[in-house]
Amino acid sequence: MNRYDALHHIISPTLRFYRPGLYNKSVLNSCPIHNFKCHIGNDGYLHKDDVIRSLLKKNVLALDNLGYKTRSQRDAEFLMAYNALYPKEDNELQAALANIGL
Repeated sequence: MNRYDALHHIISPTLRFYRPGLYNKSVLNSCPIHNFKCHIGNDGYLHKDDVIRSLLKKNVLALDNLGYKTRSQRDAEFLMAYNALYPKEDNELQAALANIGL
């Protein structure tokens, strides 16, 4: 059982645009969220499109900041599956994606 801070999927099966596949296990789809303060009871908020986009972007920026370099086809497949959630006009996001190898 997750008690405190734990990695959670950003895009989970309960989201309307979820697409099944192993690519959902990509590090690009993970976010540390405190279970009791932020996750439990906040599904309505956490499932808003702008919140999902924000979490995905923050995750990519954090991975880039940590020097993460993808070596996984799973990351590329995840990005392809959810490409619409990564705006092309967001230069900061696109630069970070390029830096990590996507």
